[in-house]
Amino acid sequence: MAAAQPLYELSELQGFNESIGNFVEGNFLSVEQIHGCLKHEENYLYEERKKMITYIERTIPDQFLQLGITFPVTRLQHVTTETPTRQIVQSGYFCAGDQSRLPWSHPNAKLLYWSVEILKEQIEELRQEAFQALQAMVPPHNAEVYEEDFNCQFADSPAFKSASRYGNFKFSLPLSDLLSEYKKRQCQGAEPEFRVLGTAMYKQEIAHIVLVHGPLATEFSDLPSVPIVGGNANPLPFVFRSQEDGKLYWSPESTADVLKMRIFENQCRVRECPLSCPYYVHGTCFHYRDTYSIWNHLIFIFHLPGNEPLRIPREKLLESLSACDILEPYLREEETRLTRQEAQYKIRSLKVRGAPPKLHVCFTGTLSLSPSSLPFSWDPVLFLQLLLSAHPSIVTILPHPCPFPSPHSSSLCAVASLLPPMQFHSPPSLLLCFLAPSREGVSRMTCWGVKAPVWETQKWAKR
Repeated sequence: MAAAQPLYELSELQGFNESIGNFVEGNFLSVEQIHGCLKHEENYLYEERKKMITYIERTIPDQFLQLGITFPVTRLQHVTTETPTRQIVQSGYFCAGDQSRLPWSHPNAKLLYWSVEILKEQIEELRQEAFQALQAMVPPHNAEVYEEDFNCQFADSPAFKSASRYGNFKFSLPLSDLLSEYKKRQCQGAEPEFRVLGTAMYKQEIAHIVLVHGPLATEFSDLPSVPIVGGNANPLPFVFRSQEDGKLYWSPESTADVLKMRIFENQCRVRECPLSCPYYVHGTCFHYRDTYSIWNHLIFIFHLPGNEPLRIPREKLLESLSACDILEPYLREEETRLTRQEAQYKIRSLKVRGAPPKLHVCFTGTLSLSPSSLPFSWDPVLFLQLLLSAHPSIVTILPHPCPFPSPHSSSLCAVASLLPPMQFHSPPSLLLCFLAPSREGVSRMTCWGVKAPVWETQKWAKR
């Protein structure tokens, strides 16, 4: 370790009822700088605030931190639970979150949190680059022997996983789209600014936080700007804008939360426990804890002046929403936990409600539903409920003369509640519903699922 590292003032990060870590404002700290700060104040910190010291000391000698791989920042994600997701979809915008846990000099600022999303394709490409960097560190034969272990370890921390500790509902958007909407609505068309908000330190996670704000928000001028550097700069900052293309890049020190394969003294080694170890179970043992490491994360916080929400066009908002698995430990209320399949089902219903299917009259009494709106299976009760909630005046678009009293949605709902479930073995390309009216209400409803290009039909009818 370096003999002397600059010391920074540590602030306490608070959870709901407890201390959860440390924070330094206005700087992106390295692993060594964090270690120096924590050791300097070790005797004055609560137990939770100094847990990172142990993980750093397991990690710091490892040359895995010196790979110097840079990730382009092209997408951001916002992960949450079901209730906030419904609010976002229904309103068409993102609101500021709870700011109480960020101990900085602007505690009343309204902020919206997103995190970096690195796609699998980017990881695969940069994994090859990282292995080339490894080959330059160790003898060629040594690198070849441990290539598989290295590949499994690289970019395997929670920062790179598709699962999340914060919920099952993920909004994922290109950074360019988010900045475009932010520029239009929060910057009056001017270019947003990027500032170094600070470094948050948890048990294993080191989060570098970028503040995005409009040019009129001069209260943040005390924070340094994200640096603009040329591609030949050495070393590269943890977060920077390229002088060549103006894009944002992230250069994390650690991309793995487990360093089972070590790079030490120009050699690769793997920490294995012998089968004879009395604690050995299913390939791991008590000693496996010694392989847990620290890992880097990148957070973007958007300033929302006047608490004005960040509006996203509804179609783009719905396209960006997907389900994800839960990553342990889960950091939200346990009752909000869902399986990915449960979340997918809820998202399908949200998308039908949020993006009403395009309806048009094909001929008397028949409605055509846009093929792109169809899920893989249909319960007619759910279908009619969603249809009616999206189009409460559905009867008025039927060809006249129409003998139904107006409004007639309650009659359709009553009929729908009597219908048995309907399932298609494979998703139809088109769903056609034929409603045969009578003066007493709907006496017959027939639905066809049509598959193209072969015009096979699955017919279901209820008298």
